[in-house]
Amino acid sequence: MNELQHISEKDHGPVLVTLNPPFEPKTDLVAGRYKYEHPVLDSAAISAQKKMKTIQHVRGISFAGAWLKYGFHEDGFTSGLHAAVGIVQGDSNLAGTIRPPFEISPADREPEVPHVATLFDLLEGTGLRVCLAYSLSFCLSVVRWAFCTFLGLDLSHVDRP
Repeated sequence: MNELQHISEKDHGPVLVTLNPPFEPKTDLVAGRYKYEHPVLDSAAISAQKKMKTIQHVRGISFAGAWLKYGFHEDGFTSGLHAAVGIVQGDSNLAGTIRPPFEISPADREPEVPHVATLFDLLEGTGLRVCLAYSLSFCLSVVRWAFCTFLGLDLSHVDRP
């Protein structure tokens, strides 16, 4: 997780997560086994995610998992940290005993719009795309004519629309 979350190993040590442990845990320590699949983020799931804050840390129950965001491993890690910190902060006997060595902040951010995307939006919105297409088509026709005329190329076998 150090590399994925930009957590300094020098400052915080190795932060590791495993999906498949190299050996089976002791059976007497296993509380249950569950099969999970990748979440399907449909409209119902997104609606449920928005309602999670109403039941998180209620009646001593905390939820964690990648399904609370976009389904990435980093989302599971972050939600686990949020759940653990919430449990500690909610228990008066534990309050203040555990503090993460770094701020837990969501990875959400406004996506940066590349300049090319802005140009495409401009071309589409103003109708310049059609003008540009006709202009380029004309230029290519002139280039084709020049190659055929001056270089003696026979392009009759090339399909023309």
